Amino acid sequence: MREDTTESGAAADSEFLLMRFVLLATFVCLTFSAHAYAMECGASPSFSESRETFTIKAVGDMVLGTTWPEDRIPPDVEHRFFDGVAQTLAGSDIVFGNLEGTLTDSEETTKDPSRGTQYAFRMPPRFAAVLRDAGFNVLSLANNHSSDFGPTGLEDTVNALQAHSILAVGLQNEIVYQEIRGARIAWIGFSYLGLHNNIFDMDEVARLVSEADRNATLVIVTFHGGAEGSDALRVIEGEEKYLGENRGDLVRFARTAVESGADLVLGHGPHVLRGVECYWQKLIVYSLGNFVGYQAFSTKRAAAISVILDVTLDEDGWLRRVEFHPVRFTGEHLPTIDSRRRALYLLNDLSQKPPLEIEGRILPDSAKDDASYRAYRRWLRAADLEAQLAD
Repeated sequence: MREDTTESGAAADSEFLLMRFVLLATFVCLTFSAHAYAMECGASPSFSESRETFTIKAVGDMVLGTTWPEDRIPPDVEHRFFDGVAQTLAGSDIVFGNLEGTLTDSEETTKDPSRGTQYAFRMPPRFAAVLRDAGFNVLSLANNHSSDFGPTGLEDTVNALQAHSILAVGLQNEIVYQEIRGARIAWIGFSYLGLHNNIFDMDEVARLVSEADRNATLVIVTFHGGAEGSDALRVIEGEEKYLGENRGDLVRFARTAVESGADLVLGHGPHVLRGVECYWQKLIVYSLGNFVGYQAFSTKRAAAISVILDVTLDEDGWLRRVEFHPVRFTGEHLPTIDSRRRALYLLNDLSQKPPLEIEGRILPDSAKDDASYRAYRRWLRAADLEAQLAD
């Protein structure tokens, strides 16, 4: 829900509409460190200390191991899933992630692992406490693994999360509202699957987001879509296919969400990072990559790195701060901060590619003069990713 931040009257309305409807260039803050970079989306109204702000950290796909078809989770690991990133995750109003799997003891799976392209992820329900202790208070279930164990598994997952004060987002026709310091934050999760809000129906996207915008201070949209893997780094125009399945027209979807009132759009599902854009001065992150994939996700090639998104929004939906904290994965596929910053360089490169609406550099040109950038270029070659960054 937006309020004018200018003086009243026709001139104010014109100024507000101009800010909303003109695509403004992204420019870079002068902050750049070994651990994060900061950027802004265009020009926003001057900040007033009286305006309430909300801090959000967001990560991508998570599987905290699996107990099916046999238990492959050693007793000690559940206390170490987030050790390498605990300090970075701390201290935000909201910590969001995409939970790829179920929190259940059910034995009845809907998947057939013998086919080679289907996987079923089952985590102990007690892991809801592990997620809460790491700071997570919003998790998306709009993905292709939340129903791995049927309706029973999905219901068990929702119940386990709710028992630990974690909101479950993404069920069909559902807008989830979160209360923070008297403000309402609306969450809507979409995917290409029939159990969730529909990523293909733009009228439905507009309807749900507009309804949320009328009833909330901020609207955050998440989506699960796009092709998967290291050969799917680039955001493309039009529909994406993976294993013969339509995974959505992500650019059209995300921009429709913003046009309908979304203040932040968070993507997940490709299991690798994708570029970001500032559209109508709102941040769209097309894929946050993986975050925890214990004995589940690959860490090869582009899947070796990821990020923690760290943003501040004010109560009128203006983006006040954006940072990305670079992540790499240990031998156990657990996240830790990457001092080599490879994810930052990759995000910079991917975000310059069409059809993304971004101008200039996310990272300052001086960043290409240091040893970390040279190491990044060597990593690109070794991972056979250079061709995807070619124009």
